[in-house]
Amino acid sequence: MAAFAATLPAMGATAVYDAISLSGNARLQGVERLDAPAAAKGLMRAPGDVNSIIWGYCDEPYTAFALGTGNVKMGILVNEETVASLAGNRIVALQIANPVSQGTGNRYVNPCSTTTIWASTELGGEPISTNEGTLGADGFEWSTVAFDTPVVIPASGELYVGYDIDVPTNPATYCYITDYGLPDDAGAGLVYSNMTVDNSGNIVNAEWAWRDWAPAAGCLCLRLVIEGDNLPENQASLVEANIPGTVVKGETFSFSTTFVGKGANDAAELTYVMDIEGMESQTYVAKANGSAAFGDWQTADVEFSTDVLGVNIPYTLTLTQVNGVDNLAISSVSGFLNSVDEGYQRNVVFEEFTGNWCGYCVMGIAGMEYMHTNYADKGFIGIAVHGSSDPMQVMDSPNMPYYPLAQYVAGFPSSFVNRQMNVNVYPAPDTIEEAFLSVVDVPSVAEISATFEYDDKTATMATKTTFGLDVEAANFSVAYTVIENEVGPYAQTNYMSGQQGDYYGWESKPSQVSMKFNEVARRCSKPMGIENSLPSSVERGVVYEYGEEFKLTGVTTPANCSLVAMIINNTTGLIENACIVAASENSGVDTVNASASALAKGGYGFVEVAEAGASVYTVDGRRVAVAAEAGNIELPAGIYIVSANGRAVKVVVR
Repeated sequence: MAAFAATLPAMGATAVYDAISLSGNARLQGVERLDAPAAAKGLMRAPGDVNSIIWGYCDEPYTAFALGTGNVKMGILVNEETVASLAGNRIVALQIANPVSQGTGNRYVNPCSTTTIWASTELGGEPISTNEGTLGADGFEWSTVAFDTPVVIPASGELYVGYDIDVPTNPATYCYITDYGLPDDAGAGLVYSNMTVDNSGNIVNAEWAWRDWAPAAGCLCLRLVIEGDNLPENQASLVEANIPGTVVKGETFSFSTTFVGKGANDAAELTYVMDIEGMESQTYVAKANGSAAFGDWQTADVEFSTDVLGVNIPYTLTLTQVNGVDNLAISSVSGFLNSVDEGYQRNVVFEEFTGNWCGYCVMGIAGMEYMHTNYADKGFIGIAVHGSSDPMQVMDSPNMPYYPLAQYVAGFPSSFVNRQMNVNVYPAPDTIEEAFLSVVDVPSVAEISATFEYDDKTATMATKTTFGLDVEAANFSVAYTVIENEVGPYAQTNYMSGQQGDYYGWESKPSQVSMKFNEVARRCSKPMGIENSLPSSVERGVVYEYGEEFKLTGVTTPANCSLVAMIINNTTGLIENACIVAASENSGVDTVNASASALAKGGYGFVEVAEAGASVYTVDGRRVAVAAEAGNIELPAGIYIVSANGRAVKVVVR
């Protein structure tokens, strides 16, 4: 499988992934870097000169891909908007990430010693300026090659900047060095070679031509060193804001923002405006938590409050000023906020996407084991979602239960918190712990409890959901996942075997480990919320029941199973709250007689009983109705026991 690396600050370990396509094939075949440095997100100011910046699309080098042999050209597009913002300044040099020949262990060698750099107003056109230079001997490291004549950035139009290298036949050389970050802009990884990527993600032979590899392989690790007296100042773009999903009305809530500097000077002071529907705009002036010159990614902490009550309240956060100056790179993030006057304790669901073929997924196994040991009684709920040729897989094809979430998974292992599918948490112990602690104390607008019973391979679930406020237009539903422990044994691939450093004990284990797997997702409600499982209007403190009967598809040992019941916010797709309950065999339904099926049957919002005097019970033994005559009894959704004259039958009300 193709692989890319990201940074894991815990215990010196490095986050690395096996990448997949939705078909389960490798997206690209590449060489994995195990010694990836801390990612210098974005770019930086050139050393020692306030009038210099380093510009490009990439972060630090993580992965390399082969582009064939011969004279290969690579470059990036400086689009019209960027050209206009940097007009009159000079490109004095290029920073190039060195090509790689597959090394031994953590050592990488660059077999391409020379390069020709160029700049042109047309892709493949006559260069404005060019020069030959020397690349360093170590693969994945940066080399700087200067132009003999600096390139003056024009007032308008596009600019293409890049370099040529001669790729040898031997040794095998990976010359497309990438951060594996998918770009927002076109032209972040232009390649002239005789190779391309087919629809299955394989690198194949093709005609010599220019192609944009960035959408498949990530941003090319190429940067421009720019000098001049006309560089932008006091500019920044808002990237994301970690706004809590639920806040308490009238109380201040704090969160961090991430922004990228767009000026040659530090973005030291940031002015944010928060617009919450139903309220006047709020302004907060924040200090950056560190240096934020051009291209630097940095954070700033802010705080706001709300005096409205409700769920899914629209908000927009806008970065309006930098250092007290209007921000020409004005940018914003939008979303939905829940506001309560009294919330419920939150349980946090981590869905970890993993595979037994994935050698890096042992880090996710370590993280899930650590969290289960230390936080299972403090709100942590783990679900291991196996995919792509794994014997426990549940996401490879449209008929598999977890397939709807496969589109969000770029590589294994990945984990997502409460279905926040735009934020991938690398699931090693320290990283997953930090993510859990950041959300577990955020209140929830609702709570859920459940029962889970089985008879052979038939299971019955029943849930009770309570909301902490009245909502006339509620848009919530119940979802569930059945997980199983002690599955296997199967062989787990282990890329950490023999590595230097502390990889939570996996460095001391063999490259193939026979083991049993825990928290394995077996079946689920596909996995979105179940239609009509909660009413469209809810009242505070009212208990809403729902029940369902289903087959334990794919389960090996029902006694080893548990049910994760979840409240889904259908507006955002997020898990609002959840609970986990172990399976019990025939618990609470010992008197049910399968031959009594004619006594009653369930419908949508009612139970139809066949004779007068029949009693209706919940599965925990509470009598909720007695039939005065044969006919329908209106009841909330749930699992019920109907008994009469020594007979009993279990029915489901939807």
